Formats: sequence, C-alpha cells, structure tokens
Amino acid sequence: MAIQSIKRAFNILNLFTYRQFSLTLSEIAEQAGLPLSTAQGLVHTLTEEGVLRKDAETRRYRLGNRLSILGSIQTATLEVNQMGAGSAHALARETGFMARLAIWEDDGVLITLDALGKPEASRRYHFGNRLSAYCTGLGKAMLAFFSDEFIREYLDRLTPVPYTPHTLLKRSDIEADLMATRKRGYAISDREYMRIQAGLAAPLYCKGGEVCAALSISGSPEEILFEHEEENARRLLEKATEISGYLGFYPTQTQE
Repeated sequence: MAIQSIKRAFNILNLFTYRQFSLTLSEIAEQAGLPLSTAQGLVHTLTEEGVLRKDAETRRYRLGNRLSILGSIQTATLEVNQMGAGSAHALARETGFMARLAIWEDDGVLITLDALGKPEASRRYHFGNRLSAYCTGLGKAMLAFFSDEFIREYLDRLTPVPYTPHTLLKRSDIEADLMATRKRGYAISDREYMRIQAGLAAPLYCKGGEVCAALSISGSPEEILFEHEEENARRLLEKATEISGYLGFYPTQTQE
C-alpha cells in the first residue's frame, strides 16, 4: 500500500521538467491538486532535505542539489555502466564517434553514458536524457528484440512525432523497420531524430538472454552509413557482444 505523503512528494518532484524548471508554491499546489497548506508542508520538508531549493528573491522552487548527488551515485553504480563503460569508451576511441549506453524506461530510452570519440575527453556519465524509442537507434535496438506482444502494445500507445522529415510516422513503416532491425541484428537511425545525425545501435543482453540495454555510435550519415556501415556495424556488434558477456550473457544461452 502506497504511503500517501510519499506519493504526494514524488508527484511534486515530477512537476519539474526541462521546460518547467521552477515553480511557485501556489503553482505546485495547483498542479499537484493539493490544498495550499498540504503543499506547503511537503515543500518545506523537501527543501529542508535538499531535494528542492528556494530562490530567496523570486520565491520560486527548483530541484535541489541532493538529487544530483543521488543521481550521480545511481548512475555510477548502474550495472550497465559498470560493466559497459570501458567497452563503450574503447569503441568511441577506435571509431572517433560518440558511443552511448542506454536502458529502456517508460516507453522511451534513458541515456546512461556518453563516451566522446576523442582521446582527450574524460569519462562522463550523462544520466537522465530521455529519447523517443521508435525513431532512435538505441530505442529501436531494444524494441525490435522485445516480444511481438510488447511491440504491439507499445505501438498501440504510440503517437509518433515528426522530429524531422525523415521520421517514420506510419505504423506499418515503423513495424517494417523494427523487423528489418531484428533480422540484421542492429538498428539504423538515419536523420530520424536529428536532421544531421545518423547512428547504429545494438542490443545488450543480460543473464538469461533478455535485452536490458543498448549500445550505439553516432555521427554524420556520410561517416556512419553507406560504404562505412559494414565496418562500423562490425565494431559495434563486437563491443556489444563483449558488454553482454560482462553482464552475464553468453551466445550459447537461448535468446527469445
């Protein structure tokens, strides 16, 4: 059974987004559907604990630094990052492209690691950036290898957004793309999410054979695709197999 005060506190935190990054107490109460006095008590406690912070001049609230600390701990200890960071950075160095790790989260892709394709770039965890699944390599690399039932239910809920002129919007086109991804073993994203970017992505398997994450490389279409696709895909799949092994999966295990 959910504890009401904790649920209300999380509802307040979920009001904050990239676009709505600061709120007044009255805005919090209204959007959370709470009496002002109830919201005031919850916000006061969250502020005391460092989860929210209040601007003394504007009297508006923002997310607090305590969340950054907790997020850093969570990201650094995430299994896919612990097991896959070395391989992702090696892939970035070898190819010169950005390599990324991501997990599936609420019908979308949650980036857990960015590895820059430059020798001087330091390792950095970039947790929390959310991407759509149907039009990104990382999303398609996971979605295509989920069960057919999962894919059908996902597409039933989906309302595609045309991020670029190349974004697939028809259900039949998205389904065909996912089946092609499943057949070739890796996903291709060609300017579907960003106008000038292409990418390749491969699924990562955990112990037992379930897809639990994905690895990608991204760059310009001219660098990633065309005559370079085969070699880029080979390097990507090599590292994906390596990370899957670190996560406890071996090719002799049965994949659904």
